[in-house]
Amino acid sequence: MVPAMFMWWTAIPSRFCTREPYLRPTKAMNLDSIGKYQRLSVLGHGATGIVYLAKDTLLNRLVALKEIDIHAGDVGRFLEEARLMDRLDHPNIVQVHGVDLVDGRVILDMEYVDGPNLQQILRTEGSLPQGRALNIAIQVLRALDYAHGLHVIHRDIKPANVLVGPNDCVKLVDFGLAEILATNSYVGGAGTYAYMAPEDFDEERHSDHRSDLWAVGVTLYEMLTGHRPF
Repeated sequence: MVPAMFMWWTAIPSRFCTREPYLRPTKAMNLDSIGKYQRLSVLGHGATGIVYLAKDTLLNRLVALKEIDIHAGDVGRFLEEARLMDRLDHPNIVQVHGVDLVDGRVILDMEYVDGPNLQQILRTEGSLPQGRALNIAIQVLRALDYAHGLHVIHRDIKPANVLVGPNDCVKLVDFGLAEILATNSYVGGAGTYAYMAPEDFDEERHSDHRSDLWAVGVTLYEMLTGHRPF
């Protein structure tokens, strides 16, 4: 949980975060179809697979489609990520619509966010104004406060995993390294080095939700200064 002294931000309303699955991208190309999905373009590569912009032809909506070849990766981990994300229902966390097995590939159907990730924004703009940086950080903290309340930690908070949609609505994504914390702690050794807390470098040491808060601090520093502290 977030310490009580920092809970003031929970009183700030989430005015701008809405789910808009029917937005149309300005540029897209038709790729091959898979099941009911028409893949339009590549959005990026996550920790466990390729993410496409796709159209659900039955529901006529845009989705982010994450897929992995069942013979080329850890399918169990991929399905665990889907189950984990399915538990999380929060306006600042990317929503999972469903998971399926199509043509030998595991398919994760996720909410499509019409906007760049924070890493792309920082590469273009450098540092951000204080108000904008705090607004983004507050939304990330809201998402984490919710997830931590369910004993889930993200383990890989960084700008690339913070999607920024219209009106700077933030969506936290990629729970590929997340864990359900039955004991409120996990064994370190996972994450992205520049954003990892000191205890996370010890593979035998148990860490907890505070590692996520450390990573938010590093991310906020980067937003305000244009570079990481370490």
